[in-house]
Amino acid sequence: MKELWRFIDYSSDDPYMNLAIEETMARSILEFNSPNALRVWQHPLIVSIGCNQRPEQEVNIDYCKKKGIKIVRRLSAGGAVYQDSGNLNYSLYIDTNKFKSFKDPIESHSYLCRGLIIALKSLGLEAEFKPVNDIVIGKRKISGNAQHQLYNVLIHHGTLIMDLNFDNLEKALIVPIEKLRDKGATSVRHRVTTIKRELGRRIPVNVVKNAVRKGYEEALGIKFQDSKLTQKEIKIAKELQKKYSSQEWIFGSSVEFEHNTVYKAPGGLIRVSLTISNNNIKEINISGDFFINPPEALKQLEKMLKDAPYSYQNITQIVNKFYNQNIIIPGVKPTDLIAAIMQAKMVLPS
Repeated sequence: MKELWRFIDYSSDDPYMNLAIEETMARSILEFNSPNALRVWQHPLIVSIGCNQRPEQEVNIDYCKKKGIKIVRRLSAGGAVYQDSGNLNYSLYIDTNKFKSFKDPIESHSYLCRGLIIALKSLGLEAEFKPVNDIVIGKRKISGNAQHQLYNVLIHHGTLIMDLNFDNLEKALIVPIEKLRDKGATSVRHRVTTIKRELGRRIPVNVVKNAVRKGYEEALGIKFQDSKLTQKEIKIAKELQKKYSSQEWIFGSSVEFEHNTVYKAPGGLIRVSLTISNNNIKEINISGDFFINPPEALKQLEKMLKDAPYSYQNITQIVNKFYNQNIIIPGVKPTDLIAAIMQAKMVLPS
């Protein structure tokens, strides 16, 4: 008999509540032994930034204010994403003690993206997984994915682009040329595609949701049972909504830095902001769209570097010590982080 998972089709008009539900579902498995689940949902007009990004570096904040596009910060790492009603979000909540667990993030993404690839095939589209976290048709991205681990619960979530306001996409995000060049694209518009563009027609959202549901039943060998949020889950989500809507969560520190740089590693963009005093690192912020496990480890690295002498030898020792703690950053070697940190002071203050 196939394992029963919950299938939850629920969207809130409040994007902060949508993100609060993400954490709530993981906590429900941890605290109430709830079954694994798949949730499909849609955001209102938003830009979602990764947990290790700074909105002022990734988002055209003035444009978003003008257009009523809310800025939110999710639990997972990865890059900034523009979303409107043409995007379908999906989230898997998995107890890794009871289901397949992964040591390698790329293997995990590849395995858990299969359901979406099957769903797209059922709609008449041939898609494939492209490491670290994309699903592409040809060379164009139709889905971006990310993960967050809360103890033994894995949240694997992503977007599926059904249709898109390309003008908002291009104007709401700040995309460095280094990132486009690495993907072989000349603009964001040419980097992504949609179901509507590929098929030449619009597919009803309920048809896409059902395809995703069936795709994951086939990919994971499970059976879904329709479910709703419980009263306990709603209560937890309402409390967490305060966290996700807070300016502190979304915008973080207001510290201004003297030196800023962008470094392109195979695993993503590394942004480093520095303030140097008496040749010591007074303040440092490391951000980007790369994946790191655990995500909060970057803050630890920043603490290790703060007040340290700004020298190649010293930074090399600190970064290597950091990596020796079983930190996983696909496509970002210690030499990449060292180079990014050293490059920051060589770039003119911005």
